[in-house]
Amino acid sequence: MIQPYQRLDVPSPAYPWSAYTPQYAAIGTEDPKNVTVLSLTQRVDFTDRTFGLLNADNVHPTEKGHVFLSDAIAAFISAA
Repeated sequence: MIQPYQRLDVPSPAYPWSAYTPQYAAIGTEDPKNVTVLSLTQRVDFTDRTFGLLNADNVHPTEKGHVFLSDAIAAFISAA
């Protein structure tokens, strides 16, 4: 299961983004034989615009963002 990066187009979410990470982790620990969690949120701070990972719409990855995501997912799968 992949926890996505934080979307920046929602200025006032119902829950803070930090509340989601422990929930994803809890799902993974409930069935560790069948569920593994990759948290993109813990890999890099997508809210930091200096990395250049998101387009101006604050939702879609840039080319650099796509490379980062594919590298993170490939490394995660290779390690499994």
